Amino acid sequence: ACLTANREEAKFENEEFNEASDSSIYGSLAYEKCCKNFQHFQKDQRRPLRVLDLFSGIGSGVVVLKRLKLPIHTIVHVEHDPVAVEVCKANHRDDRITHHYVTTFEE
Repeated sequence: ACLTANREEAKFENEEFNEASDSSIYGSLAYEKCCKNFQHFQKDQRRPLRVLDLFSGIGSGVVVLKRLKLPIHTIVHVEHDPVAVEVCKANHRDDRITHHYVTTFEE
């Protein structure tokens, strides 16, 4: 009975979160049109962004913004973990963006 339940659960998970069928979105014309519209909007922006990255960790959120090729001038990273701050600095060096790191807070 337990084996049958596990199979049914796996079947349900595969039906709901099937990566192969979800990846077909990226090849659709609607997705391509949205990407082109976003890129056109992106080119129309004149002023680079100033980003406040609270609880920045290793800077994963900023990686997403950079991959979207958003114009970023300055990023203020707020993180108390010194290891995460050092990893963030390593992840974002030499990217022509001004980075400020806030590691201490008022009590």
